[in-house]
Amino acid sequence: MLIGDETKIIDINEWRISAIESCKYLVTTLQTNGTIENEIKSKINQGWLKCGSLSGVLFDKRILHKLKGKIYSSIVKPTITYSSNTWPTKVSDERSLQIMEMRILRMIAGVTRKDKVRNTRIIGSLKGAH
Repeated sequence: MLIGDETKIIDINEWRISAIESCKYLVTTLQTNGTIENEIKSKINQGWLKCGSLSGVLFDKRILHKLKGKIYSSIVKPTITYSSNTWPTKVSDERSLQIMEMRILRMIAGVTRKDKVRNTRIIGSLKGAH
């Protein structure tokens, strides 16, 4: 953590430790300000990477939507939500995750916003994806 031009040092017994702004502990990034913005960004990125690795299946028009929904809900969604029950989320954090999830579901269904198909209909066609 930088205060002005100097690094903050913490003395514990004979140990001298420099303070940091964030730290990855197990699977969660802890920040000194108590927010989880970096963790949300990381999980969103992991979700997109997982979709990319499964793109041959998720975006194949010959595969049934129901099967794609099951693949999404059993592989992609757990990647995004792993350890989320310990997050101190804000409404904006939840909204970011919902937006990303609907973008992925729209891509899986082969539907764009221009098609004017409601989110509930997309979720219904992918049964079990939400």
